[in-house]
Amino acid sequence: PGLGISGGLFGQQGVYFSAMGGVTHGPFAPLPHHGSGPQSGGPPQLPEHRSVMTSSGYHRRSFSSGSAAEVVGSHWKGGPVPAVSGVSGQAPAGRDGQKRKGKRTNLRSGPAGGDPAPGYSRHQRNADVSNNEAAGRDGGGVGDSSINFRNALVVDLSPSDISSLPRQDLLLARIRKDSPLLSTSSVQAYLQCKRDELVDVSASKSQFKLFFKELKAKEKVSYEDAMEWAALQLDNLPSSMQFKVFIEAADIAKRRNYLHHARRYYKQVHRLQPYASQGWLEHAKMEEEGGNMQTCGKILYKGLLFCPCNENLLVKGIKYEERMENLRGARALLARIRNVPIDRTWRAILEGALLEARAGNIETARSVLRYLMRHVPWFGPIYVEASRLEERAERYQDAIQIIEVGVREIPRYAPLWFSAIRMYEKLSMNSANIVDVRGTVQRAVQSITIELVWKIWFEAAQVEERYAAQLEKGNERGRNKVGDDVEAGLQLARAAYAESVRNCPTNLLWKVWLAGARTEGRFGRFDKGRKLLQRALDEVPLKMRAFVLVECARLEEFAGKQEVARQILCKARRETTHEWKVFLESVLLEIRCGALKAAQYQARTALEIHIGTGRLWAVMIQVAAIENEEYQEKLFQRALTEVPKSGEVWCEGARICLRKGELESAQVYLNFAVRFTPQYGDSFVELLRLYLLRARNFLLEKLADASRLVVTENSIST
Repeated sequence: PGLGISGGLFGQQGVYFSAMGGVTHGPFAPLPHHGSGPQSGGPPQLPEHRSVMTSSGYHRRSFSSGSAAEVVGSHWKGGPVPAVSGVSGQAPAGRDGQKRKGKRTNLRSGPAGGDPAPGYSRHQRNADVSNNEAAGRDGGGVGDSSINFRNALVVDLSPSDISSLPRQDLLLARIRKDSPLLSTSSVQAYLQCKRDELVDVSASKSQFKLFFKELKAKEKVSYEDAMEWAALQLDNLPSSMQFKVFIEAADIAKRRNYLHHARRYYKQVHRLQPYASQGWLEHAKMEEEGGNMQTCGKILYKGLLFCPCNENLLVKGIKYEERMENLRGARALLARIRNVPIDRTWRAILEGALLEARAGNIETARSVLRYLMRHVPWFGPIYVEASRLEERAERYQDAIQIIEVGVREIPRYAPLWFSAIRMYEKLSMNSANIVDVRGTVQRAVQSITIELVWKIWFEAAQVEERYAAQLEKGNERGRNKVGDDVEAGLQLARAAYAESVRNCPTNLLWKVWLAGARTEGRFGRFDKGRKLLQRALDEVPLKMRAFVLVECARLEEFAGKQEVARQILCKARRETTHEWKVFLESVLLEIRCGALKAAQYQARTALEIHIGTGRLWAVMIQVAAIENEEYQEKLFQRALTEVPKSGEVWCEGARICLRKGELESAQVYLNFAVRFTPQYGDSFVELLRLYLLRARNFLLEKLADASRLVVTENSIST
């Protein structure tokens, strides 16, 4: 009844609990229907109207009544749950390896809490339950559900074992102690109790906040102190809050790289509160970060069994299937929510639209986004994603129309205005008419919140700078109309920066001065640029001072004063040793000046301080080419031992392979580079280079085959 399945919670689905907690392998498809009537016992339907927070305040927005069947049913067909190791859409096998037949099977957990013991009838099970209850024990019989819940929750540990545990394992020992609700006679009652516990009480929240604050303080002392204190304080918290203690403990253990502890804490979270989606989500993320993709998939599908309409789990599941290159599985997840109200699933549907766009199904993505814009008109990111889709398809007018609809619906949503400025600029640069951009800036300033007005003027200043640069380039080529004045465009950029300064918060003023200095330096006004950088240095926070010093060095280098730039960077390395980008800029300066020996020395010095920075290892491998290829390869191997997940380092390894003609190895290295650091553009450049080399080799082979064929034919004719 708890999940809308008649005859026991998992009786029809054949899913059972393992001795370590949570749901083990078993068929998940089709997803049980969640209704709101008394027969289903599922969570009640949300009302058609609810208050939602938008950028303009609270407004009562209406969702369309009914479900998402209109769009989901037309694009994503249902099917079995995608096969994951231990989580498949097939019926689980028994001891004989054959699939179990029939919709309902009364089973008892075997000695290991796993496979059922064959030949165990319902009457025998109920008799055992009665005998155990009469003897004052919870024998694990659970009515029609066939789940031995005591085995799922309790692992015996004697007091002597607990006393012999080290301090950091004291919280682990608490897992072994008897959990509350062990006298529960049915899984349905247990899970109903867990659903009720999810309703937080304000007093419990405040109590947990105090606990969390003290736990963080203990963590700063040591991991052992934090775990010992958490174990001692666990009984002082309400039972409804105890699962959060284990979530925090798992997070601490994960950050300390105690992954075996973290896994056990997460399993205890699943026992204490299987309806807490946060526990399933964080556990899956940890396994994904560790590369255990099959385990990650099993955890996600277990979580979706208890929280089938949780949007965070659905979105994570869709992304997981996409990463596993299983689009059919992702669409199967989306097909499950066709009968669920749109107000509970629209985020997952949005992720489905983005999935189809990434897969190249533009029309499907466009149709789904139109549906969302009709039924969820108050959510700004939908308009942003729809406009980006049209922009990538080079349908700029359609993108602007979508943005205009969005700004009429939610005029205070700033990202839409930034998208509008960018799109109007793209069209204006082609027609050499920037009037539409300036009009959009004025509309945005009057619409968005005052906290973001400075950002609008900041974007406008950069648009004017790019427009002035275009005029300057046109003057050099003699193609501008009469009256085009670069200086006038530069004055408009300065005026926009001035408006940005007037509306900017004090702690962000340095960013405006920095951008203004870049603009002046771009047009050769170095004196004004230096004055603006000095103002930025006066107002920048201490932790951001390194970025301003790097910009000062770049301005001097651009002005042709390399020695002054070196002196500034030397000062920056002394004052901001913690910032690796200062050291990287020193290496790049020497490379641009052609001083490779000095660049190698700077890179070696930087790695002595920031040995775990992949970007520094990559530039060190680059400058190592002045020695020899053998030394460069050795350096690459050492870098992999220090930063094995650095995409920059893998990209340098691919370059070495490309120079040697080892295209297959280069492909493998570039795949790692793109996977680990997708934001590093050099990896994609090298991928293009690899494809060109492969195409050239293919054409050369074809030409060689053709020439051999011609020679053979000539020999035959002769």
